[in-house]
Amino acid sequence: MQSDELFFLIIIVLLAGIVLWYLLQRRNTSARIRLSRAEAINRLIDKFATAKEVIEFLETDQGEKFLEDPVPLAENPHNRILRFLQFGVVFLFVGIGFFVNAYGLGFAADLNSLREATEQRFWGTFSVAIGLGLLLVAYLTSVLVKRWHLENGHTVSKPM
Repeated sequence: MQSDELFFLIIIVLLAGIVLWYLLQRRNTSARIRLSRAEAINRLIDKFATAKEVIEFLETDQGEKFLEDPVPLAENPHNRILRFLQFGVVFLFVGIGFFVNAYGLGFAADLNSLREATEQRFWGTFSVAIGLGLLLVAYLTSVLVKRWHLENGHTVSKPM
């Protein structure tokens, strides 16, 4: 394995680790918030003498606000589509940059430049494939959002 390949492998593994760590942190934070919220609800219920008092409180505006989930269940699907589009375009242009660089190296006479051009074409193909995949995911997500009538993560009923 050459040093360039090892460097790219280390970068990819490092980025995957950072993304995994971020997702786990988000999950743990939302679980902690929900757990503390459940404890607060239990303490509030303990303060009421009867179930009727709890129901009367929960029917008020303050009670409804108290029961609202502090962590949103679903992200706005349009933000997700936009994120896939952004990353897809970035990967696409990075791949095109690799191809342009490989094209310039392809006219060199020495063996090292030709080998470098081959590596550039490989990374260009890799980046373009990821970019096109992300653009396809954005398109499919937008189609499904329209088909399932989703807005802000919830199904919206169509007026008849």
